[in-house]
Amino acid sequence: MNIQEAKKLYNTINETDEFISPSDYVDFTNHSYNMKLTSGGSYHELKTYDEPLTFPSKENNQAQNTTEKKKYSRKHKQKSTVSSPDISLNNSNSNNSSKLKQISNSRRKQKLRWYMRTNIDHFTHFITLSFGYKDYQSFIESTDSYDYFFNKKELISLKGVHSIKNISNNQLKTKVINYLDDHFQFEEKIKENVHKDFPELGKYTKYQKVKRELNRRFDSYVSNCDPFNYEETEKEVKRFLKRLRYKIDNIYNVFKLFYLGVPGPNQDNRLHYHLFLSLPDPLADETKIQSLWRNGITDLKPITSQEGILEYPGKNITEMTEIDELQETIKNKQLYFFSDNLQKPIITKIDYLNEFFLSQLEEYFPTFIKYYESNNSYGTSYQLKLYETETDEIFQAINEMTKTFIQDLISIAEERNKKEIDQEIFEAVLDIYMEEAIAS
Repeated sequence: MNIQEAKKLYNTINETDEFISPSDYVDFTNHSYNMKLTSGGSYHELKTYDEPLTFPSKENNQAQNTTEKKKYSRKHKQKSTVSSPDISLNNSNSNNSSKLKQISNSRRKQKLRWYMRTNIDHFTHFITLSFGYKDYQSFIESTDSYDYFFNKKELISLKGVHSIKNISNNQLKTKVINYLDDHFQFEEKIKENVHKDFPELGKYTKYQKVKRELNRRFDSYVSNCDPFNYEETEKEVKRFLKRLRYKIDNIYNVFKLFYLGVPGPNQDNRLHYHLFLSLPDPLADETKIQSLWRNGITDLKPITSQEGILEYPGKNITEMTEIDELQETIKNKQLYFFSDNLQKPIITKIDYLNEFFLSQLEEYFPTFIKYYESNNSYGTSYQLKLYETETDEIFQAINEMTKTFIQDLISIAEERNKKEIDQEIFEAVLDIYMEEAIAS
């Protein structure tokens, strides 16, 4: 890899969803490995391959890309000469598309699983953000007996209205507020919270505060966007996170916000979002989260156990990709997002480093929790072993050593006036590490 590209990749690693892997920085000419170690938090997964795997050289990669382009060109020309559709070809493409979707989902789920494993100790709460009704007309019509209180003309005038303040007819506005409060019984609870949180305020000021909060509460049942559109809903979730971060930075400025979010569909295909995040105790309150969301109902729960949590985000990804109506808006989308301060899992495909890491891992008396044997899966056969340690201490050590190894690749290449980090630089750095190991 070009040195400048390597520096950019290293400095912007937190802006991508890629794991940290030293071998990504090297243009190999001949490098093979028998082990792949993935480490994150208190979890460590070792794959041992029956046959060594070889990194493709830069030249082979370029040749392969050229071959693929030629294949595509020939295929494109052949297609242009066909006047009628080939049913067998269409079926084949459909099967290939299904397989590609399965592989893509599997990779997403694997990444999410490792992000959860690596950062689970940061997350204190689990929030579900639901998208509400598309306007006040559909909100009112979702309640019982609405047709006894509102005539057709009034309901039509509420179409497209997303906020109480935008109801132009004051008589209708009051009618909507009174009807919804009779239905949901919010006002008494809000009054109780205002008197508790702001005892110093005067009677009129408290009244105004209750009135504003009551309107905000009703507005939170109406979505500010199309609840069936992924791009629009994702923007609203990011606005919520921006408001949450602002609140934390200005009130609890020593607190760090960590989060990971995934979308999921309701039964009617309206979208909702699940967030795993860290919250300071004063903000871990349903009412406060609801007031920051402003798009529908929220559900806030503390994370008291890791059981079932690690796999949960991946299940939503699968559900999203199985709904035909969503395919246009989720095409080429990552379908998950996270804060820049989440730690990255480490992947090592260098046998020497893996042997060293495993020797260090043994000192922490890891618990063996899973074994899997693959017989020629995706063209390779391997044995997988998953271990868990009581703390993430060994992961932090692996993380530090891996980053140091990458920095050494860059610095040695610069010292030798190389423009690329090639196999020669890689072996030079490896020799230094081996000499230091022997000396110690």
